[in-house]
Parts: sequence; C-alpha cells; structure tokens
Amino acid sequence: MLEFEFNRSSRTPLVSAMICGLKGRRRLTLVFDTGAVITQIHAPTLALAGYTEANKIHSVSMVGASGDRQDGFLIQSERLITLGKQIENAMIGGFDFGDLSRAGIDGLSSIPKLYSLPLCSALNALELVQASDKDYSRN
Repeated sequence: MLEFEFNRSSRTPLVSAMICGLKGRRRLTLVFDTGAVITQIHAPTLALAGYTEANKIHSVSMVGASGDRQDGFLIQSERLITLGKQIENAMIGGFDFGDLSRAGIDGLSSIPKLYSLPLCSALNALELVQASDKDYSRN
C-alpha cells in the first residue's frame, strides 16, 4: 500500500510526476483528478519532452468541468512516472491547459489502473492499494 498526503492548505490535490520522452525527462505537477480517463498534459509541456501533435496516435476531444469541448491529441509516451508507479508506453492526452499552466500546473493525472482507490477526504489523505487480479480485470 502507498499513502500520499496532500497539502492541506491547498484547495487542489497536486501530485508530482515525470514524463520520459524523446528529448529527455520532464518533471510535472499534475492535479490529481479521479475523473480523468487518461493523464492529460499541457501540449507545450509535452513538446518540451519531445512529443508534439506530429507524434499523435489519434486526435481526441474532451469536455471538462466547465462544459467546454476542447480538441487535442493522444500520444504514447516512453514512460510516465506518477503515484509511485512507472508506466511504460503510457497513453497521454495533449491539450491546451493555458490557465493551469500559468498557475504552475502541467495537467491532470488519472489513476493508474493498477490501483484501487480508498480515499479519505476528511484527512486529505489518499491510500492507493494494489488492485487484485479480479479488481483489475473489471477496469
């Protein structure tokens, strides 16, 4: 079991991550987003790691919390390190997160499917538990 504690003075749960790409490694600060289907990173930040729309596997769209639709692209990264896991060949969405980027946030982190998620919001703590084979097969 891994346990992460969030900064209690912040209204937004942030996690550290690293993307390994064609131009090396890039440290990231991501919003921990339990509703994100995939990890999504600000497109210019992806470019610093060597991934641009020219590397896209697919064009994608998302609708965020504000209800606005945004077009982006999907890439397969060499490696994403987040929440204590190294994820080889991670699928990542590239989108324009200009407002978040100006606040020092590089994007949104999804939950790696290798975990189940008991969350205790009263303590601002997150417990990540290795999912059993049975749990993992449902995802």
